[in-house]
Amino acid sequence: MSRTEQGQLDRRRFLSRLGAGAVALVAGFDLVGRQWVAEAADSASFAAVPPLDGTLTFAPDALAANSRDQGNIFTRTPCAVLRPGSVKDIRKMLAYCSAHGIKAAPAGAHHAMYGQALVSGGLVIEMESLRTISIGTDSADVDAGVLWKDLVEAAFRRGLRPASITSYLGTTVAGTLSMGGIGMMSSYRAGAQVDHARKLEVVTGDGRLLQCSGTQNTDLFEAALGGLGQCGVITRATVDLMPAKQSARTYRIGYTDVAAFFRDVRILANRGEFDSLGSIPQPGTAQPLTLWATVFYDAGDEPDASHLLRGLSPAYHPLSVTLRHITKFTIGPAVAPMMHAPITIANWVRCSSPSPDRSEMAIREPTSSSPHTPAAVTSQARMFST
Repeated sequence: MSRTEQGQLDRRRFLSRLGAGAVALVAGFDLVGRQWVAEAADSASFAAVPPLDGTLTFAPDALAANSRDQGNIFTRTPCAVLRPGSVKDIRKMLAYCSAHGIKAAPAGAHHAMYGQALVSGGLVIEMESLRTISIGTDSADVDAGVLWKDLVEAAFRRGLRPASITSYLGTTVAGTLSMGGIGMMSSYRAGAQVDHARKLEVVTGDGRLLQCSGTQNTDLFEAALGGLGQCGVITRATVDLMPAKQSARTYRIGYTDVAAFFRDVRILANRGEFDSLGSIPQPGTAQPLTLWATVFYDAGDEPDASHLLRGLSPAYHPLSVTLRHITKFTIGPAVAPMMHAPITIANWVRCSSPSPDRSEMAIREPTSSSPHTPAAVTSQARMFST
């Protein structure tokens, strides 16, 4: 199936789920009353909306769903919501809003924290209906509404992975590129996701569709990346991919001493030998600081712990955990081995639950012969590396 055919199928499914009578459709905008209206009027104050491939609605549930974000700090209720069936819809409606002084904002998976995708009395553009993916040899060309977890899966099937990834994969590509895209555990070496964007397709505030990159429309390219959606609407992006290894080994090192913790973090970060490095504080526990250091590898090229962990401070109460037959991760393997209790903290999206007959878990307490060996957490399965 071609990218175009896949895109048409995705959009048909998206629009069909709305149902013929499920939404209150917008006919136009009352320029005097400054509100969207459902019926056309023969009046100079009425501005009819252009024909669209998607849907423009002011149904109460659609407005409510777009009035708050993940930060839960602001409530800003729009007057209408566009569910585009094509990029042309976005162009038409941004030009329409520009001509009539209507505020507009794009929204992805609603994970913004400070109201960036909210607009009072204006138009919110839901980008999730635009979700086609095209995988190349070292890059991916994707629609704005593609979730990172879907890109990770599509790329891994081709033996590739995104060069930089956020720790939570339920966000859209355009959403994190608009914010910066910093991964909790991998950005120390890979950089932010904006560092790995090759090209963008952007609709400007007056409805123009522009291609931009480091060599074309450079000012717009640099403004849109990390621009919080204020410099145009990203509708498509080309991002770097790199070869993906099949397994990951995570070393869990617990600390009670803050100085020792930060000393070891600096050592590992400066060496750059781990693919992922991070910590999730657990205050009130015996080891309030735990360092998780992950290295990716293929069969026959297992990591050498004595080399990777050379010169570090002694670890406390090491624990060794081995997981087998885990079929799928949609979050980085650096977070995956944290297992049951920290799952909520780590923002897991999905991990298939291994049944007793399909999985094996071995937990070994430290022995007197190895009191200072950091815990090794090894996932011995195909996994979606990040």
